[in-house]
Amino acid sequence: MWIYLISYAALYAMLAVYISSIYFSVIWFIALSMILMVVMAIIMNVDFGRYQLSALTSLIESFKNKKGN
Repeated sequence: MWIYLISYAALYAMLAVYISSIYFSVIWFIALSMILMVVMAIIMNVDFGRYQLSALTSLIESFKNKKGN
């Protein structure tokens, strides 16, 4: 979870510096921030879903092994 927080903070800071260096308005910053939030949420959900799937598979395998013995 910490890696997502750190990477989001770093990307948000880089976005703020980039937007201020090219003199875009605040509206652009808000819009790009929202897009960044959605993309990071999708990546986080995919990663957590993959972890839960592997944990569920491991749990099913352990039940199969116990039932077989």
